[in-house]
Amino acid sequence: MNLPDKVSEIITVLNDNRYEAFVVGGCVRDTLMGRIPEDFDITTSATPAEVKLLFKRTVDTGVAHGTVTVLLGNSSFEVTTFRQDGDYFDHRRPSNVTFTTSLQDDLSRRDFTMNAIAYHPTAGYIDPFGGSDDIAARCIRCVGEPSKRFDEDALRMLRAVRFSGQLGFEIDTATHAAIIKHAPTLAHVSAERIRIELAKLLVSSGSGNFADLISTGLWQAFDPTSLPYFAAHFDSLRESIAMCDNILHNRLTLLLMHMDDAEIVRILKLLTFDNKTMKAVRILVRGINQEYSHDPYSIRKALGEFGADFFNNIVYLQEVIAAHANNSQALDNLTAIRNQVEQIHQDGDAYTISALAINGNTLKDLGLAQGEQIGRTLSFLLDEVCRNPSLNTLEHLTALSRNFSAQ
Repeated sequence: MNLPDKVSEIITVLNDNRYEAFVVGGCVRDTLMGRIPEDFDITTSATPAEVKLLFKRTVDTGVAHGTVTVLLGNSSFEVTTFRQDGDYFDHRRPSNVTFTTSLQDDLSRRDFTMNAIAYHPTAGYIDPFGGSDDIAARCIRCVGEPSKRFDEDALRMLRAVRFSGQLGFEIDTATHAAIIKHAPTLAHVSAERIRIELAKLLVSSGSGNFADLISTGLWQAFDPTSLPYFAAHFDSLRESIAMCDNILHNRLTLLLMHMDDAEIVRILKLLTFDNKTMKAVRILVRGINQEYSHDPYSIRKALGEFGADFFNNIVYLQEVIAAHANNSQALDNLTAIRNQVEQIHQDGDAYTISALAINGNTLKDLGLAQGEQIGRTLSFLLDEVCRNPSLNTLEHLTALSRNFSAQ
């Protein structure tokens, strides 16, 4: 396993001061899978206070749980003391953490065997629970007794499903059975943590594993209100979601496309999604459930309603849906729409009020409109310009405004 120089430096400093130190967890798992690790976590027999004495620049990331972040240059690395967890009382966090000098104790408290492997440049891989064999078999298996692991921390069940989707691994039989048994305890996990895991699952190549949330009872524990929707629709949605790019708001749009707007707002708020994501999904769901003609007037109106970026996204998602349905007629229409959008942009056609050659102040100064009438007049002018872009001159729009105000 090739370690970055700064990771090797941290391990060397700790070893030179008679402390054990290893990289552990995801970076080891990813390396054994032939993937490039995104970050490197280090575990050590040194206490947080001892780590802080050995390095000039540190941050107290989670000292109570044994974690200190070591800063080297522009890089940062989490260094965590070997630890044992106390009893769990809330199905989420241990009541206390005890530091230990045993790597075995530290690895034994971890969730899955594939995440319970340590590595040292000299000692090699330390794998007391057969994690490397499970990686080779593409299997997700709990460290020790699955029921105990999930009873301790209910989030681990959701992580098992997420890892299964992300990595393309199967959940082993005993672990899967324990998820079904303990699924109701997911109610103890915060909606924010559920959102994080769900988002990672949805943008993975195994987004279809969302079905496992339904079949195991995990989704029912989180939001029984929406269970009938997902039970009825997800099988028909999974392939189009998999065909879609891995942009989260696009995949959420396809996932929720048959929901009404109020239910979309409810579930996205429940999952603590930010307002930007919520706005995007609501607009896109509304957009993809409409049909569009490829005539220039209709496209200018659609561009004005949604904006160029959103409308381009809507067309893309409709292409995904049409491709999944092998609907060649719909795909031909969408190609024609794309060509028409490109032509509209090339010609510089106006499709928003701000692009008109006249504005509200001009209408007011010319005595052509006052108060609420200004908005109605501008909407009328935009509609006329969408029908005939050549009318977008001050002269034409002034004349049209006079006629409109005389009605």
